[in-house]
Amino acid sequence: MVKVKLGLPIDSTFLSEIIYEGLLYLVKNDYAKYFNHKEIEFKKDFLSLAYKELENYENIKITLTGNDDVNTKLFRMFNLSTINSRKVLNDLFDKLHNYSNTFYCVRNEMNLAPKIKGKTILYDIEDKKEGISLQLLKIDRYTGISSLETNYISQHLTSYFSKELILIALLGVYSSYVTTLFLPSEKGFQQIYYFLFFSPEETLGLLSKGNNGAFKAKFVMKEKIKKIINEHIKSAYLNEVLFLDVILNLELYKFMKETNLDKISTILVKLNPEGQTYKIYETLPITVFKEMVFHKKIEKYFRRYEKFAEPVLNFLNDQNVKAALNSLTTRSKMPEAGNLLSAIISLYRFVILGDTQGLSEFIREAWNAYEKAKNQNPAKASHYIELLKKFSYYI
Repeated sequence: MVKVKLGLPIDSTFLSEIIYEGLLYLVKNDYAKYFNHKEIEFKKDFLSLAYKELENYENIKITLTGNDDVNTKLFRMFNLSTINSRKVLNDLFDKLHNYSNTFYCVRNEMNLAPKIKGKTILYDIEDKKEGISLQLLKIDRYTGISSLETNYISQHLTSYFSKELILIALLGVYSSYVTTLFLPSEKGFQQIYYFLFFSPEETLGLLSKGNNGAFKAKFVMKEKIKKIINEHIKSAYLNEVLFLDVILNLELYKFMKETNLDKISTILVKLNPEGQTYKIYETLPITVFKEMVFHKKIEKYFRRYEKFAEPVLNFLNDQNVKAALNSLTTRSKMPEAGNLLSAIISLYRFVILGDTQGLSEFIREAWNAYEKAKNQNPAKASHYIELLKKFSYYI
């Protein structure tokens, strides 16, 4: 058995989220004997088993940046000196999958608590020569270590990780990756990588319960959230929290009832390569609830309240609406795009905050979108009216 001591703080830093995502993924797939918030005991061959069963990683085309040599050094440290991958994660995952039978942990214990030694931060190793450095794990820039009481603020510290911890972190990347967007920029296209993690309190709660059943239910829900984000993120780019909070809480309401989950709390991270490193552009909290204020509101105002989600989701999933919202990031913005964005903001106020005025303002802005579109594109304008008419069937 391999005991992993969880000395790394559970917080919202990218490093912590990635490593704990990998650990939770391993527990969820039954590679652990027991676990709590202080330690996890894994089967001796847990890493070998995890990479043997790895699949559906082809779309994780994240390019390694800087001086990253994990695509060669990791294999050398497992005595596979002739093996290397291209500096793209999907190819690295493919090689790790193909040679998974070599990834055995020869130690009985791992300790994730960081140790500062000179100008290095060591994770699960005693000397940097034993470890691997990876830019994806250095994004936070010493958050949690630098403070006014220390002398680290003005120093450049480099993080190094044990080979086993690198494998765990890569599983965290695999489990949390959602999609990649290519957005127009002055230099052509800008890549934006999206990752979805459990929130720190969700992670701590899952580990504290010591119940694998809770893991499976929460992971199933998280995968559903990732799928919905992947389907809608391009339309939601300018206002991810508004759009995704609305659509997730409506689409997953029935599933939350069936699984008896009260809520699931996640964090969506936007990351993009910048020079020789990566930069976090935004961290977005997304929580899905079983019961919300607006559920009581629709019971009061809607005759067929149990079907209320249908016209809203029809509107949010409509291709004409999505095309107009997508145009907000282009030079050929559609005239009604601003009104449709305002409509979604109003819908957010109703669904998430329970503000009934938000519903009337949603309908008004959707009508304004029709008014602006009717001269240039009468067919599309009439389509907006048809979407609005569907709301009347439930009032």
